[in-house]
Amino acid sequence: YKDATYTNIDLFTTGNENPRMFQWWEAALSLFRRMIELGFDPDQQTYSSVISACQTAGQWQRAIGVLRTMTNDKKCLPNKFCLNAAIAACEKGDAWLEAVEIYERMKHLVKPDFVTINSLLIALEKSGQKELAENIYRDALKEKIVQPWKWALNARSEKIRILDLHHFSVPMAKIAVRYVIMSLLGPRPVHDATKDLVFVVGKGIGSEDGIRMLMPNVQHILQDEFGLKSSVDKTNSGRLLVESEELAKLNK
Repeated sequence: YKDATYTNIDLFTTGNENPRMFQWWEAALSLFRRMIELGFDPDQQTYSSVISACQTAGQWQRAIGVLRTMTNDKKCLPNKFCLNAAIAACEKGDAWLEAVEIYERMKHLVKPDFVTINSLLIALEKSGQKELAENIYRDALKEKIVQPWKWALNARSEKIRILDLHHFSVPMAKIAVRYVIMSLLGPRPVHDATKDLVFVVGKGIGSEDGIRMLMPNVQHILQDEFGLKSSVDKTNSGRLLVESEELAKLNK
């Protein structure tokens, strides 16, 4: 019975979101409560499915409630999937403070991953918590949770270091760009300013209907906040270049 109940709960995480249709997240919660009433112990996968169902529906308070139940249940501690789903639910509900609280608690249980940081930074950016978002990004770099620097080849088959943002959300990409440029103004630059700075933007997470979201946002920050001109790589339309001559203007 438990396996059958779990399967049904899991199905409700991807239900039809039409408001006139049955509320799938309510069905998931109902089955979850029924499991407990019948004396079954929900496992991590069950908790994760219920929290995800609430997250999909934007029911962040419900998601936190289920997570709290899980935390109080000493038999089953929250795993990364449960905690990430709860943070994503808070991001959807503009509950940035609750998202940060879950994140801080998470660090004592499991190591946060890229999904954790991405969701958290979206929540913080939406609420205008710029300084806190930048601090969390900086910590994620130190812990190597986020590793945006990669090696690639340019048009002349030369090995170059690139900042790969194409898996980043727009808020996370903005923070990454600011972090790099600001470092060039300080004593410990993270990029050699005598070489072109290359951003890989691709289409970017959050792009809709084939419209690029990352590229215009990165260009906007470079130009409006730092006065840096950028151009699309002629040999790779997914790359944005800031030539070394432009970077030299930063210290003038």
